[in-house]
Amino acid sequence: MLDNHLTSYALSVGQQLVLSTVGEENALETADCIDERNIEAYNAAENIPIYSPEVDDIYPIAEETGVELPEVNVWEERHVNERSGGGTTYYTVRSGDSLSKIADKFNVTVDAIKRINTIFIDFCRDVWQYISMDYFKQKTKKGEVGSSAMPHKVNPIDFENAEGNLGLANALLEHLSAKLPISRLQRDLTDSTVLRNVGVPVAHSSIALKSIEKGLNKLILNASKLNADLEANWAVVAEAIQTILRRENYPQPYEALKELTRGKQAIDKKTMHQFIAKLKVSAALKKELKSITPQNYTGIS
Repeated sequence: MLDNHLTSYALSVGQQLVLSTVGEENALETADCIDERNIEAYNAAENIPIYSPEVDDIYPIAEETGVELPEVNVWEERHVNERSGGGTTYYTVRSGDSLSKIADKFNVTVDAIKRINTIFIDFCRDVWQYISMDYFKQKTKKGEVGSSAMPHKVNPIDFENAEGNLGLANALLEHLSAKLPISRLQRDLTDSTVLRNVGVPVAHSSIALKSIEKGLNKLILNASKLNADLEANWAVVAEAIQTILRRENYPQPYEALKELTRGKQAIDKKTMHQFIAKLKVSAALKKELKSITPQNYTGIS
């Protein structure tokens, strides 16, 4: 429920929410609930938009096929999961709905949102680092202020904003997790003011995701910088070489590569190929080892 622009805990009938679902697993669970005699009715409902203003059209079908109304909900849930594929689901708020009820219906918990936000915080920090290492350039916008002190600089502001909003969201979600289960003698009303702010961390999370999307759309891969860094670090292929030597039962391959690479200032292509040339292995194996480069080795660690 992170793209809903929620600013409070209040919902209105007809309001459409964007939800994330677990997809196939839920689809299977709901499919198990459908009696075989109702498959025809379910199929008849296939093309009806679920959780939309037209949702009432499904009830005449239920009546015509002799299906109880509770089973209509099973159809709806199955439709949602099949169409979402575990991705985005659109839900229209109905009379009596609340955020907590909708969250329960779709298996979304405060801790689940926190975990997702934490993953995105880590992602933002990684992208920030890649930008600072010049692995990514950023598209510039005419008239945009990059830095108040350094006009030439293009700051990764979108990822910084996202990280800040995700941190705020998680701080509030952490408070909700710790506060709401506690009530003095089951008579405490402090949850009243807290519940009025349930929408705040959701809103911060939504703002963060939009910032991430905006930032990603600005990124330009700096291929020349990546290739330069790879070419300057031929030591990374040592792992691949020792792995192949182990496959061939070569004696003490780790020690051999350690002697070559550990503590050395620079290992380049020439150094690595000289090492391979001295190995007591077949010409075919030497050719295989020499074909490994920092550019084509993706690692196994």
